[in-house]
Amino acid sequence: MLKSAFLVLFVTCLLSSCATTRFPKWDAARVHVEPAGLDEAAQLEKEGDRLYSERKSLPKLLESTMKWELAVRIAPSVSLFSKLSRAHYLYAQRTAGNFEKGLSFAEEGLKFVAPEFIDGLAQGLSYEKALRKAPSSSGHLLYWYAMSLEKWSQARGVLTTARYKEAVRSTMSRALEIENDVEVYAQISDTMKDDRL
Repeated sequence: MLKSAFLVLFVTCLLSSCATTRFPKWDAARVHVEPAGLDEAAQLEKEGDRLYSERKSLPKLLESTMKWELAVRIAPSVSLFSKLSRAHYLYAQRTAGNFEKGLSFAEEGLKFVAPEFIDGLAQGLSYEKALRKAPSSSGHLLYWYAMSLEKWSQARGVLTTARYKEAVRSTMSRALEIENDVEVYAQISDTMKDDRL
């Protein structure tokens, strides 16, 4: 009995070490807003919004991300980071692509809007405890981060999915907890219906 328990533990440890690990860029420099160029950024965001409204066309979806990426470099905002993480998620889903870009933009947005969360991680708090520090304005970013992380891990197999399952669950729980407004749930639900193509 003890021998079989040891064998199961050994095989589990061996297999879990084969899972892919993703290293978020939480410690990279945070973005800062420069007042110059706000009109240009607003125009680029508006053009991206127009193109995104035609997202059934894959080239329009990709073009919308290009406009928003230019805008976010000029004048970062929670709105732009949310749009980019969502659009890159959708693009990767439709092209069987890599979910890394959606994750990266969600991380950048969280560094921008939730420095308390990032500081908590830097101070050694567990991921779940640091998530408690994420403000209500980070709900959509957390949602798209969890969605992209789940798809990213699934693309890398069962072991990687198992490694990130708890992070996905806790991130999604926090996102839905802080976005507990009925209107927000309706928006997310409508968003997902609109994005199923």
